[in-house]
Amino acid sequence: MLTRDDVAALYIAMFQRAPSKAELDTWYNDAVAKNEDMNELAGNMLNAAQMAVNAFGLQNMYPQYANIDLHDPQNIREIISTVYETLFNKSYQEDPDGVDGWVNLVMSGKQSLGEAIAGIVFIGKGIATQPDSYKPYFKTDDDFNNAFHAAKAFEAKIDACKEVANTIENVKVDENTLKTMQDLIKNVETEADVPSIKNMAQNIKYEVEDHSGDDQQSSDSTDQSYDWWAGDKAELEKMPVEMRAEYLNLLGKSVGEQLALYNTHTNYDTQMLEQLANIETNFDLQEKQLYQKYNLQYDYETETFQPNYDVLNNPQLAQEYFNIERDYLNKIVATLVSVDVNNVETFQPVFSLIEEMDKKEDALGIDILISSNNTNDYDFQGSSSDLISFEESLTGVIVVSQDTQGNVYLHQDQIESDEAIDQVGSLDFHDDMLHS
Repeated sequence: MLTRDDVAALYIAMFQRAPSKAELDTWYNDAVAKNEDMNELAGNMLNAAQMAVNAFGLQNMYPQYANIDLHDPQNIREIISTVYETLFNKSYQEDPDGVDGWVNLVMSGKQSLGEAIAGIVFIGKGIATQPDSYKPYFKTDDDFNNAFHAAKAFEAKIDACKEVANTIENVKVDENTLKTMQDLIKNVETEADVPSIKNMAQNIKYEVEDHSGDDQQSSDSTDQSYDWWAGDKAELEKMPVEMRAEYLNLLGKSVGEQLALYNTHTNYDTQMLEQLANIETNFDLQEKQLYQKYNLQYDYETETFQPNYDVLNNPQLAQEYFNIERDYLNKIVATLVSVDVNNVETFQPVFSLIEEMDKKEDALGIDILISSNNTNDYDFQGSSSDLISFEESLTGVIVVSQDTQGNVYLHQDQIESDEAIDQVGSLDFHDDMLHS
């Protein structure tokens, strides 16, 4: 049966670092709930690694996970050799036959990459706990002694990881922080080194933990999220499991592409806005195509998004929007890895974060993108400051508009013409009252 030690072992083998409490608990609880073994867990962590490396700009730190290609022996070799060296303290140059033996198992289809990683970890733990059973497989005593020393160090690092997880709640996902988490256990060689790790973890706790959301959670936000979750849940339940899996991949790809832009910018510029508009437009188009592929009715109008260049005229407000988007995209990426397509409820935390993000951005009274489908220039000045988003109602979508004489109208989107449903009167509305 899978243990927390197994999760910690995979973190060390694959990422050479200690996990935080949130990371250790999330992977362990998710694996237990799905009745996964170590092979499956390693495979899932590989998928998450590729998403996280590209979303958080960690390609320099973990180049082997940036573009995992199971048909490329060199890519497989890079991944396995890192795990192999972590467990046995032998590089590919020192033991090419040992590494390539695992590579060949994967390339021949006899094992998945996840199975190979789990297998290396299993042998490493076996050498540490049952040395006499493994010694005959080594050519020389020196080879065995080196492997045994590395295996015992790996065993001590697992215990050190548990001390770290008991101290550090979560971690920021950036290269400097993750290198600090690597350094924390790098020099652990024996069990005698473990007690000092707790103090070291305590000393860096505030430095590495992510406190960005401490003041953003309100006690009623979760309750409110279920007002809209019922509709999203019903939509997900219509999807067959295979479609949910494709939808999850589509969502993860879109979020990852957006976050990659935020990680390479400090505020919006023209090019970034245009790239974000393309990502959103492509997501809508691919979502519609996914519904068509599975012969499900698509009840939403495919939208084409355009940049709202006016946001660049207010750098301070743009910065607030930028920070909200970046912080929540980080959280969404971290939460996506826990989604189980067989259990619709596991999507809820992701959708809840998206809803929270939208509410905070709406409160700023601006948007960085404009849907050409759902907005209109009602004062005919070519400005986007009065582009009005739709409000949902029980009877359809209602739009508030104002003509050049100051008359305010309610329009119902279900009616194709611009027929005025109700003239409210000659109210003196300002542009800033017409923000979404």
